[in-house]
Order: sequence, then C-alpha cells, then structure tokens
Amino acid sequence: MSATCSEPWQLSGVELRDAYQNRTLKVSEVIQSVLDRIADTVDPSNALVLQLADSALGSAARADLILSDLTQVPFGFGMPVTVKDISATAGIRTTRGSLPMRLNVPDRDAVAVERLRRAGAIIIGKTNTSEDAWKAEAGNRLFGPTYNPWIPTATAGGSSGGAAAAVAWGYGPIATATDGLGSIRIPASFCHVVGFKPTLGRIPYVPVSADFLAHFGPCARTVADAGAFVELLAGHDSRDPVSWSGDTSANSDSEHLRVGVISSVDGLHAEPATADAFEEFVTELQRWGHHIRRVVLPDGPTRIAGLLSTAFAAAGYRGWSDELLAELDPDYRALIALGGTLTGPEVAVALETRLILRAQIQEVFDDCDVVVSPTVAALPFTPGAYGPAGWDTDVSQFHQWCGFTSVWNVAGNPAVSVPWSLTPGGPVGMQIIGPDRHDDVALRLAGQVEVRRPWRADYSQLDACNSPARTPPTAI
Repeated sequence: MSATCSEPWQLSGVELRDAYQNRTLKVSEVIQSVLDRIADTVDPSNALVLQLADSALGSAARADLILSDLTQVPFGFGMPVTVKDISATAGIRTTRGSLPMRLNVPDRDAVAVERLRRAGAIIIGKTNTSEDAWKAEAGNRLFGPTYNPWIPTATAGGSSGGAAAAVAWGYGPIATATDGLGSIRIPASFCHVVGFKPTLGRIPYVPVSADFLAHFGPCARTVADAGAFVELLAGHDSRDPVSWSGDTSANSDSEHLRVGVISSVDGLHAEPATADAFEEFVTELQRWGHHIRRVVLPDGPTRIAGLLSTAFAAAGYRGWSDELLAELDPDYRALIALGGTLTGPEVAVALETRLILRAQIQEVFDDCDVVVSPTVAALPFTPGAYGPAGWDTDVSQFHQWCGFTSVWNVAGNPAVSVPWSLTPGGPVGMQIIGPDRHDDVALRLAGQVEVRRPWRADYSQLDACNSPARTPPTAI
C-alpha cells in the first residue's frame, strides 16, 4: 500500500492492481472500503444518483475467487468505478438526467462499459449529469445539482460533474465520463482531478454521437490511471465509424518539449484568477526546460461547436410528443427549439467548416509537440446556471465560455486537464493538448506536472473545507 494512503479507498488504480498482485488486499476489502467512504461522507456533493452496494459486494466476492487463480493481475480487475448516467448499463437504470427517461433500464451495456465489465471492474454506482449532457453544469430536475467538493456553494461543473466529484471524494479511483464540448475537462478542473479526453474514436462511442464531437474518457486522481484506463478500453468497434486501433506514441521522446501557449480562443480570455494561474504554469514549464512559443488558433471553432451540438440536439428529439418534451429542462427545450430552426444548408456548411478548421488546427503541431491553455476561462459558478455570471444571458450562447475545451472537440485531439492550484474561488486546472492520435505526449507532460506539483496530498483538506453533509434529493 502507498506510504501516503492509509485506507484502500485512497489508492489509485495502479496501486490497487499492485496490491492485488501482491495479495495484500482482497477485492472485497477494497469495495467495502469505498462503500464505507460513501456512507461516512453521505455524498455531500450529490455525485451519485444510484448506489449499487449489494451487486458490487457480490461481484467483489466472485472476483476474490478469481484472484486466487490469477498469476498476473491486469489493470482494471477488481477496481471500483462509477459510470456516468449518460452511458447505458445493462439491467441498471440509466436516466441521462432526464425525467422522460427516469424508468429506463437498458438491456445492453455501452461498448466502454461492456469492456470495463469484461476486464473485471466493479460498478459501484451511477453519477450525476446535466440532462442529456447538454450543459457544463451537472444538474437536472430529476436529481438536482452536483456541488463542488472544494467550494460547496458552487457547481462541480459538467456535464460529468458527478464523475469528477465522485473521484475527488474517493468513491473509486476512476469514473467514466463523456466529453462533447468539455464535459470531462471542465468538471475535472473545477473538482481538482485529472480529466482525459483521448483522441476522437480511440474509445468507441456507441450509440454513435451523430455530431462526432463526443469522446469517452475518464476522470481520475492520477495521470497514470487516466492513461491506463484509456488503454484498457481503446480499440475499434464496427458500430462507431470513427473508432480505430493503433499506436498513439509520438515520434519524439525528447525530455524538453516545444510547447505552444494558447491564451485565447475566438476572443475568449481567461478571467483574472485563472489567467494569473496560467501564466504561472507557463513560467514553470519554461523553468523546467521546455521551449515556449505563443500560438494563435484559427477563428470559428467555438461557433461551429455550438451550432453542431445545437443542431444535433434538436435532431435527437424528432418525433417526441409535446407531452414528453414538456418534461425537459426549459433551457434545454429552448436550445432544442433553436436547433430546429437551423436549415439543412446551414448545418452542411457547419460540417464543412468543421473539417477545414480541423485541418488548420492540426498545422499548429508542425511547430509544437504539445499546446497548453487554461482548461476553463472562469472559476466554479452557481449551480443551476449554464455558464458563469456574465456568460449566461442567452441559451444560444451556452457554449461561449467553453472555448478552451470545445475547440479540441472540433479538432478531435487528445486533451488532458490536470490540477494546478486551489484558489479562494475554487480549483484551477491546466489543459495539455497533444497531436492527433498522439495521446501519450499530452499524458507525458501531464505526468511531469503531477510529479513537480503533486496534488494528491490536497485531498486531505476536503472534509475540513466542506459544509455539513447534504442529504441527496430523492429521485422522482
């Protein structure tokens, strides 16, 4: 067991694998420890919308029998994980944070969940999300908001806010998440955890996200866990036409990287506290020996990301009755209505522009090994809004403050958010982006940040800084 961790729930996925390999822990001990952690903290952030204690303990008992015969324990075996309530789980309620879906129980797992189960991971619960993952704040009318572990009056971010908060609280070392405009990286930044969006298609996304903006990836406490999780789930599936298999290593293994610095996207600049932290980050990268150069991205990716996500949101509700549509979040309903006004030629032009922008953005990596930016322009904001104060004036602009993340959904590149600092207004994360299909170079620099600015010790502060535990709202 790690010298810095006294309880099994505190261990990383890599440490759990080593403990199982050395037979110093049983799977049932780990699962019970995580369940005790959930019970002890009473889920103050409202991260979990469904707990699966009985089935998890049953799976753990079976895993202990298998463990006794394993000579080599693979990563993921016996690992407690939570699954975002967007992803289908066979035989387990999957609501997508939506009242019309409140009784939905799929008969089939999402591909990534299927691969997790096959690896021997144990699902301990489902995590909260915004309705249909439409906004970067994990609240909905079915389960209420997910609060920030560090600033209990603020949002955990979204749409994978439940996933990020669960990891921060120690409800498993890794949580599954999805990212269409920043839905992994934004809550990771807000909750002081690692959030990794691998290259588009590296993990199959089934059912397919028709706009091809959505990625499947993890929130985790360590970079090594995030990378190993993606390796575990990666690989082509014929049901996802952009999924692929292959090597993701970069050509260069130089210790000192050419780092492109992005300070704005489509006119979006970070607010002062985040901008100051970012300049500190860049200064540190230079001090570590990396070669810094300022980079300007082409105009337009934020607008295209918003237009496509709006158009395809509307397409997903074709044929729904007025009665069912009336149960949706009013803001989301307004966005769907807006998407319905877009014409076919407008969407076609947006798709064409997206391909042009994607090619232009890749040219940045001709002169850079990686690029960096703040993950989010603002600090955690009030739950219930779809953006920080000053950004949420009109639902048509719901995506504008997400430009630092959404540009990489348009381009498809791997991007990882790493914790950097805990400010009075909340955590600040830094985003590291690698070349297309070279996920490892982004993870390599993220790992260096983790070593030089370790954040793991910060989690001992959580219980002290949090307000009295809230009782999660009862599901409707």
